[in-house]
Order: sequence, then C-alpha cells, then structure tokens
Amino acid sequence: MEVLVSYSELLIETGFVEKGLDILKYAQSLEPTNSLVLRNEFFVNLYQMNYQKANGSIRKLFSSNMDVENIYVLLILYECNRSNFKKAYEYAKLAFKERPTDYNLLKIMEYLKMINSPLFFINRLASKISPELLYIIFIGIALILYLLKQYSALTIWTVVVLFISILSYLSSYIYRLIQYIKKILSRMLNNRRF
Repeated sequence: MEVLVSYSELLIETGFVEKGLDILKYAQSLEPTNSLVLRNEFFVNLYQMNYQKANGSIRKLFSSNMDVENIYVLLILYECNRSNFKKAYEYAKLAFKERPTDYNLLKIMEYLKMINSPLFFINRLASKISPELLYIIFIGIALILYLLKQYSALTIWTVVVLFISILSYLSSYIYRLIQYIKKILSRMLNNRRF
C-alpha cells in the first residue's frame, strides 16, 4: 500500500495527475480506510479546491489508524486554504496539546496567532479576494473619479489605498515590534515587583 500511495504521489507531483489519481483510486479499492490513502485523497481534494471532498477525507481519517495530532495538522491546512485562520489556530492548539514538544507546531501557532490579530485584517481580507479583483476595484474607482473630475476625491482615494497597501506590507514588522515592546514592559513590571 505504501508503494502504491508513494508512486501515486510521485506521479501527481511530476505532472502525471490522471495516472496518479488512477493509482490512488486503485489503492482505495484495495483498502478504503487506509490512512495513507485517505491522507493523499485529502491532499488531492485540497489541491483541486474541492473542500467538501477534502472534509469527507478528514472525517474518514478519524475512523482510521492515523494519530489524532496528524489529523489536526491536516485540519490546520484545510482551514488555512479556506482562509479561516481562527479555526486553524484552534486546531493548532489542539495539535500542540497532543504534541507539546513539537517546535514546528509552536511556530505554526505563533504564526496563526499573528495572522488573527486585528493588524492583519486587510491581509486576511485580501486572502479571500483575488488580487486581480482588488486591482480592478482600485483602478475602476480611480477611473470613475477621474472621469467625474473629482480630483480631490481621487487624491484621497489614492492616499488611502497607498496607506492600506503599506500597512498590509509592514503589518508583520509592526506586529513583531508590538510583541517585543510587550515583552520589555512585562519584564520591567516583573522586576519592579520583586
């Protein structure tokens, strides 16, 4: 089964998707509840953005022999692909409870906590909307304001969009600076108490 699943993965990753999917289906027919088969089925469905089938694969994995923390990691990927970072953070906490010494899970939790902060609202919104649509909206409104000869409104619109773009670009640096300042302040307050 491992050989079939690995061969299927290899074919899919190297561009022979149809052949890889055929082999994965064959492996499924042999052992429909095998955790390796279900995991690969999940990745294929996630790659194809078929979230209902990916969710079905995860549900099947709960009745397989796969460790629950590995299922939580798949759920983190699932929710991140759907831009649902709050749920992804909750699954990361559950996975970390199962594996408290896993440094990678800790880093994932820190990253998801950062993404869920209010500072990243624009970034989260942009992840749900395609960048092309955002450009069309910006240029469309700018063009309408220009044609209506609303030059002051056009200037304000351009400055606001520029500010939002700069803020979304610098948000991770601002977040880290805020966390660093919080650590310094908490250390200073703790030193005064003792």
